[in-house]
Amino acid sequence: MTIGLLETFLIEPVKIEGIALQPLLQDGDRVFLAKRIGEISRGDLVLFGHPEKPSIRILLRVVGLPGERAQLSDGVPLINGQQIPEPYVSEDHNRKKSSTDEIQIPADCYLMLGDNRDQAFDSRKMGPIPRKLIYGKFLLRYWPPGSH
Repeated sequence: MTIGLLETFLIEPVKIEGIALQPLLQDGDRVFLAKRIGEISRGDLVLFGHPEKPSIRILLRVVGLPGERAQLSDGVPLINGQQIPEPYVSEDHNRKKSSTDEIQIPADCYLMLGDNRDQAFDSRKMGPIPRKLIYGKFLLRYWPPGSH
């Protein structure tokens, strides 16, 4: 199988633009995404098209799943009234401690948040993201080598 076929059907290299997933991913990092998504789980990093401008692609973390009740309370996600563990969110990137009203995540939609809560443009502004807008799932960072 040639690289072109592999890229067309299975993986996609993507350059990270922005700081929404700091400290895990930095602006300019390069990652591979799986194009065959399969099941989407809480904690996955997924690439999706902006709901109003699908040509704008965004990589964020899945925090809420279809049918769940979700809200932020002082910067902490509550899913169905329970705090979820988020070892990937650094205190240095969650100083604003934002809060939101509770929402019911619609069927076939996901609540997406950046790990850098102070800087991320995510479901707090866009709302839940429909699965049909999800293009790929994070596999690994390949550049720069040896980072994180």
